[in-house]
Amino acid sequence: MDLEQWTYVFSDIVARAAILKTWSSMEPVGGNYNGTLLVMRAEFQIPSPIVETRESCFGRFCKQLAPYTWGIVDVSLEDLFPYPLPVGFRRKPSGCLIQASPNDLSKVIWVEHMEVDQQTIMVNEMYEAYINSGLAFGAKRWVSSLVRHCTWEATLMAMSCSTLNGVLLLQAGRLSVLKLAERMTKSFYRNVSSSKENPWVKIPFPGPQDIRVVVTPNLNDDPGRPPCTSVVFATSVHVPTNPKHLFHYLRHEKSRNKWDILSYGHVITELSCIINGTDSRNRVSIIQVNSAPRRIEIFYLQESFFDASGSYIVFAPVDIYAMAVVLRGGNPDYVAILPSGFAILPDRPRMNGEEDVADGSILTVALNIIDHSVTQRVPFQSMVSMHRIMTETVASIKGAFKIQQF
Repeated sequence: MDLEQWTYVFSDIVARAAILKTWSSMEPVGGNYNGTLLVMRAEFQIPSPIVETRESCFGRFCKQLAPYTWGIVDVSLEDLFPYPLPVGFRRKPSGCLIQASPNDLSKVIWVEHMEVDQQTIMVNEMYEAYINSGLAFGAKRWVSSLVRHCTWEATLMAMSCSTLNGVLLLQAGRLSVLKLAERMTKSFYRNVSSSKENPWVKIPFPGPQDIRVVVTPNLNDDPGRPPCTSVVFATSVHVPTNPKHLFHYLRHEKSRNKWDILSYGHVITELSCIINGTDSRNRVSIIQVNSAPRRIEIFYLQESFFDASGSYIVFAPVDIYAMAVVLRGGNPDYVAILPSGFAILPDRPRMNGEEDVADGSILTVALNIIDHSVTQRVPFQSMVSMHRIMTETVASIKGAFKIQQF
């Protein structure tokens, strides 16, 4: 019911949202929203610039059904209000039941029920099976995001965390690293979104990839971003290998110098990692790049997490001095970062007992760079460089799985 917390917890799904009107039978006291009705507008996303967000105006009602049991229900309101454009997406009664359990636990039952007009909402063919499976906007993805957030909160509050290489960070440094990683990942969600806030432009060059670019100026002098204009360019491609295999290849530091143009010929080492939860694939890593045995080029901060409904590897370069400040427990809000990364989705998910499996993957690659020649438009020569970098990166990744290039 709290807009800020809702968009924060589900930032990988909710591109943007607003409360238009609130009615309440009582003032919310201590988070008690019993009888509160919200009129909201939101955009829901999947991590790709080539798939449009789904926008909806809906009512959200909260009701305490019994002691320790709450229900929160959403339903579209487009049929009740004049709407200037054809409505292709409606939320039928959807929401969750929350029941408090002993030991500060909660039981959550989630339902997503939606109606989609496929004549109004056009979907890229590559994404049809994934979206039609229900994973893209269904209950499983919402619950996965909620579980991931709760696990992350537990990792933040833990006095120590598991590592695989035996290197333990000081408590203050560990918290700073985790907070910086969190900001990096949530920024990546915004960067890769097809929300109306991101006016993507297609790079007009021939080739198999649909490469798009968006300019992101630092208008508010955000200390967490470089004090200049940055450019995000991204594409989504099909890779005929299992999402688990692709995730492991892109996450692992030993593979980085095979697909990262800036790391060719360098030695990559994972200095330390913080395991998030019980799955070692879900971790925050500090990665060091050496061009010579005693010459450090750059550090990367990387967060990776695997989930059947969608996996991410997000990274950002951090210079030596900024990394030293963070590891000493300094304020991570003043570390300027440019997040890049990958989003991996199953191409044709199918249920195999309790596990979703797929033979192929949909990979979104989003790279974030500083280009001082960019103002509001991207110069032609910059587009040429971005097209070359993205084409080479995608070819290197596909080449690792021996995919024939045409």
